[in-house]
Amino acid sequence: MENEPFELKFSSEFYADRRFLLCQQCGYEYIHITRVAVHRGRDKITIVEDNISVKDEPNTSRGTIVTIEYLGECNHRGEIIFHFYKGNVEVYHRCLPFELGNMDDIFRD
Repeated sequence: MENEPFELKFSSEFYADRRFLLCQQCGYEYIHITRVAVHRGRDKITIVEDNISVKDEPNTSRGTIVTIEYLGECNHRGEIIFHFYKGNVEVYHRCLPFELGNMDDIFRD
């Protein structure tokens, strides 16, 4: 994880009393959550679409880590990481490489 301070980017305007999470790399407003993982103790629970997996995987960091992976219609891919430890939540961001083919799987409406 990166150790630099990170502030989540949200839309500056409200729509129907809601604000939206933006692409953390460029600020584009159309992003899709592709994976969520919770790593606590030795359990790592991952949710991808309708698939939930639980693995026995040692957590190398203290506390609980929640990772939200996203893919933007801007072709950026990344993950937002929440690390809870001793009453505090740190927020990190990691850019991920864009993999050709992801867009077809997500935007097939």
